[in-house]
Parts: sequence; structure tokens; C-alpha cells
Amino acid sequence: MGQPTAALALSLNDDFRRLLSGAGFKVPKPTFNGDMTQNLETLHQYNKDMRQAIRGFYADFEDWAKMRLLATSRVLMLLRQKIN
Repeated sequence: MGQPTAALALSLNDDFRRLLSGAGFKVPKPTFNGDMTQNLETLHQYNKDMRQAIRGFYADFEDWAKMRLLATSRVLMLLRQKIN
């Protein structure tokens, strides 16, 4: 078994990017050319975009979890009232 290659890393990153896009957080796919300086700038911007999307995804998930907890608490309160 060889070590992961850059192609594999980009493939996994692309899968994650598509997952975020499916959740409504659009991250454009980076395009690279032969200029190393431009490629580094592109990669830096892509990483910034991914971090922002991940933060948004987490915040939405946290809000969803709070809403579920609130709904569960209300149901338990209503059940408790019915029992008493």
C-alpha cells in the first residue's frame, strides 16, 4: 500500500466540497494552471472558501440540533402534563 497521493487528497476534498454544496454551501471547484504562484493563491482562496462553508454548515447543524432539543423538551413537557 502506497501513501495517499495528491490526486487522492483532491478527490476526497472534492467529495467533501460536493457534500457541502448539496447542503447549500457553494464552494467553487478550483482550477489550476502551470503558474505555481497562481496555483498557491488559488489553493489559499479555496481553503478560505471551504473553511467558511464548514463554519456555515456547522452553525446550521447546531441550530437544527437546538431546535430538535427544544421540540423534544416540549413533547416531554406535554406528556408529563397529560400523565399528571
